[in-house]
Amino acid sequence: MSLLIVSNRLPVNIHRKKGTYEYSSSPGGLASGMRSYVEKIKNQNDSEMEAGWVGLAHQ
Repeated sequence: MSLLIVSNRLPVNIHRKKGTYEYSSSPGGLASGMRSYVEKIKNQNDSEMEAGWVGLAHQ
């Protein structure tokens, strides 16, 4: 089974602080619902892949 989701938000927030990056889960909405679904399919040996851009440029 394949699932392709296109969204303008990633399920994580990434912030740059003092030269390092901090990661946190995105609250609510699609991110929460998809997190539950992805955990379920991982347990069924199906595959999933995520790709996205967090809006930070490499400096």
